[in-house]
Amino acid sequence: MALQIANSRKWEDADKLNRESFEVVSQPDKDVAAYKSAFEKAHEASIWEPNNPIILTTLGAAQYRTGAYEEAFKTLTRAEKLRADEGDEPNPGDLAFTAMSLHQLGRGDEAKAALEQLRTLLKDERFAEDEEVKALLAEAEGLIEGKRP
Repeated sequence: MALQIANSRKWEDADKLNRESFEVVSQPDKDVAAYKSAFEKAHEASIWEPNNPIILTTLGAAQYRTGAYEEAFKTLTRAEKLRADEGDEPNPGDLAFTAMSLHQLGRGDEAKAALEQLRTLLKDERFAEDEEVKALLAEAEGLIEGKRP
């Protein structure tokens, strides 16, 4: 019983850290200190829940925001693989940060393909009114295609 309580508490703590981190890393206009703090929270959450694709997406976004593009790409790829293994669809956040990471790594064609996959996913009515997802798309388009929001 005590182990169940401890494991439940661990998940709650990881979820809380993840939410706090994503709140910061989902925005492109924070300062370096805020992104580093968010990265630390996401990293801690990923230690507690290493196979949680939601937490891995946040960690990948935090890695991207702190300039660790290769690590971000690897983490986001792992999150997408875990989602696929569970039969889940791709996540818009994964795709946006994957596209931007690929662009930063000089892999332009792959970045454009990931951006196109994101656009296709956003045609789904579940995301039609999601302002956070729209903002990530606009950021990725601005970086990869030079479009202004």
